[in-house]
Amino acid sequence: FDPTYPHGRGYYWKSWKLPPLSAAAIDVIVEQAMAITSPLSAMPIFTLGGAVARVDDDATAFTGRSAAHDINLVASWLPDDPEPERHKAWARTAWEAIRPFARGVYVNFLGEEGRDRVRSAYGPQTYDRLAALKARFDPTNLFRSNQNIPPAA
Repeated sequence: FDPTYPHGRGYYWKSWKLPPLSAAAIDVIVEQAMAITSPLSAMPIFTLGGAVARVDDDATAFTGRSAAHDINLVASWLPDDPEPERHKAWARTAWEAIRPFARGVYVNFLGEEGRDRVRSAYGPQTYDRLAALKARFDPTNLFRSNQNIPPAA
């Protein structure tokens, strides 16, 4: 149970990895925070670095280790909200506004964004390596939930 994101609400999120925050990036983040359409929505910013940044990107499936932050744009609303699409639109607008500062995305913060976005989350080399492993250990793609990497052909 996560009290921050309780069961029963509507949720929609988008995410980016960010470099150290510049004044311009902070201005955009504040502007987008001021535009939040629901008091249940949030924009958590996670600080990275330290031990995470000391491992090479190609050493594990976790890429983007040089990013300084992850930002999640989490739209949330109550089940009886008559206009849930406006909250989703806020998250999409904020995501686009922050895009110029972005340096990738953490795969576990992806929603239903498609195969190309999953591939970009891992980067081409790591994605291809994982697809080859998937072909070896799960050739029928039995384990395909979440952000799937299909087996290499």
